[in-house]
Amino acid sequence: MGTAGLPDEGTLLCLTVIRENGTLLASLISAGCNPSAADHCGRTGLHEAAAGGHTGALSSLLAAGAEPNVRDRFGATPLLEAVRGRHDAAADALRRAGGELGLRHPGCELTRLAAGSPADAALLLRLVRHGAHPDARNFDGRAAAHAACALGCAALAVELHAAGADFEAKDRWGRTPVEEAERAGHAGLVAALRALPPAVPWAQSQTHRAPPPAPLATPESPPIAAAAPAEVEERESSHLTRPHQQGSIVKEWFASAPSTSPPPPGAP
Repeated sequence: MGTAGLPDEGTLLCLTVIRENGTLLASLISAGCNPSAADHCGRTGLHEAAAGGHTGALSSLLAAGAEPNVRDRFGATPLLEAVRGRHDAAADALRRAGGELGLRHPGCELTRLAAGSPADAALLLRLVRHGAHPDARNFDGRAAAHAACALGCAALAVELHAAGADFEAKDRWGRTPVEEAERAGHAGLVAALRALPPAVPWAQSQTHRAPPPAPLATPESPPIAAAAPAEVEERESSHLTRPHQQGSIVKEWFASAPSTSPPPPGAP
């Protein structure tokens, strides 16, 4: 807990973002609240903004200098949270700010997703779109394309091909994805893959590149204008020296906010 029994900075920021209160968020940052502060689970305001697709809060926190690649206690970065939540606009904003997925074992995770449900396949393709390398290998040298072809997942295999996956890559047993499809008896998939034109290699493709800069704002969560260097220096030190001001802002806001608790029995 923070000053006078109030939540700490990280918890305050997370709750404010979750409640989509852009006015309170702006006040907290203006009062010197550290935009990268984390709660007891290591989650920051950026994690919650990304997970909920709150692009206004995300833009405000990034403009205030929030660290885009901080991990929570579960190892997730804000960009990974945005991708998991299918919030492409938030993911694009984080990537423009230098955000990374931060997958611990990309090959293992992508291969597992390729062998999973249709929802897993959709997540796999979204991860690839936002920077995951489709040719990342697991401990057996197998990539997502190997798993998709071995299981006959034609739609996923074609999408991976379009994303620039290498269908000539060999696993530890010397088999390519197409050979895996042949070995499993998926003749239709083999024919479809061989009929496809050569794909642009992933390293040369622009599909996974960070998008160009674009403004992000919502009426509910107004972004904060970029601060001058002197203001940034003052803000970086003030989040340690002015907790009482943050506390007074929160107290005033909660005092003025309408109560959501039920009225007592007998009240009109």
